[in-house]
Amino acid sequence: MAYDIKMIIKQTGSLFECMKGEKVRKSISIIIILVMITIVSACDNHEHDFKRSSCDQPLICTVCGEKGGEPIEHVYSEATCTEAAVCKVCGAVKGEALGHDYSEATCEEAKKCKRCGTTDGKALGHDYVEANCTEAKKCKRCNVTEDEALGHSLLEATCTEAATCERCGETQGEALGHDFMEANYQAPSTCSRCGETEGVPLLASFEEHGLVINGKYNIEMDYVTGCYENRKKTTTGKAKFVNLKIFKANAQLPLKEGYVWIQIKSEVKFDDDAAQNYGWMVGDCNEDYYTIEAHDDSIVYSKEVPEEFKDFDVYGTYKVNYLGKEYECEKLLKSDENGWVTTFNGKYGYYGVTSYFHVPDGYDGTVVGFWCRTSDNWPEGAYIYDIADENTIFYRIIPTTKLWGE
Repeated sequence: MAYDIKMIIKQTGSLFECMKGEKVRKSISIIIILVMITIVSACDNHEHDFKRSSCDQPLICTVCGEKGGEPIEHVYSEATCTEAAVCKVCGAVKGEALGHDYSEATCEEAKKCKRCGTTDGKALGHDYVEANCTEAKKCKRCNVTEDEALGHSLLEATCTEAATCERCGETQGEALGHDFMEANYQAPSTCSRCGETEGVPLLASFEEHGLVINGKYNIEMDYVTGCYENRKKTTTGKAKFVNLKIFKANAQLPLKEGYVWIQIKSEVKFDDDAAQNYGWMVGDCNEDYYTIEAHDDSIVYSKEVPEEFKDFDVYGTYKVNYLGKEYECEKLLKSDENGWVTTFNGKYGYYGVTSYFHVPDGYDGTVVGFWCRTSDNWPEGAYIYDIADENTIFYRIIPTTKLWGE
């Protein structure tokens, strides 16, 4: 086996490359020759230590430099995202790293390499559309849902609209339709649910018979009536309605749920010649604005005033129709000392009576008045519209907050 002389010279003579001069060069030549002789002598008796510097180079003995075998093919590892292919034998590098092949980020996962699993950035997070009546909260990207649909929040059906969801407007069923109650004297036909009305209230008796409410509170009005001693003559007095109060109870009048007491005084003064000469007669009345006949026919006077009302002169009961319902009512009368009143200027005739009506709270059909009286008694079977004339005075009591007293 022969050594590569050039290689030996290179290995042994490298230390002297920089030396100059003829003597030096001769000395080096002699040393090289001696080394070569020594090596040649030694080579005949050593074991080769072959090693490969790279796959594309043959094996070379590290002792004598002798070549052995042929170059081999590289055995490359697979290239990765971050490293090129590398020969497993010699470490030679082939090509470049592949680079990451990222899949798109999703709601729950960050951007991720399909080959090595390396992530980049953060997950996008869900982009929810808010839940509605029929669908749960839902991501726009991945359609994942959260919680449940809200369900409809239905507003109750009304007379004119079906049950309707206040969120989405969806309807269920049908509108209820109106539930009209019959008209009454205070209100037209009215829906029991929504208050819708149709038509007009029932015609009140006073309007039906053309009776006019002409009296005014606490204002004197001329009142024409008959003379007691000469029924063909009339006298004109001054009539007035005073002391009007509305209250629920007092020391004499008991409380009743849903009722109020109405108190009013009707009075007349006479001082004309006809009254002075022939006396006077008073026709006072208590009527019902809405139902004259039903009111009059329902009156029942007690022969004796009940013990609880012993301070009054007259006690009676009657019925009224209020908002379509019939109510049992009470009436009390208390008369003043009626007759002639003497003053320093002479005398005048006086008539006064205070009426108390126990009626449903809010009732506005009570009427007091004076009619032209020319006989001792009320005509049998007659109603006020049979005897009322241009001289009749009517005052209707309309409850207001200003009238409330003790």
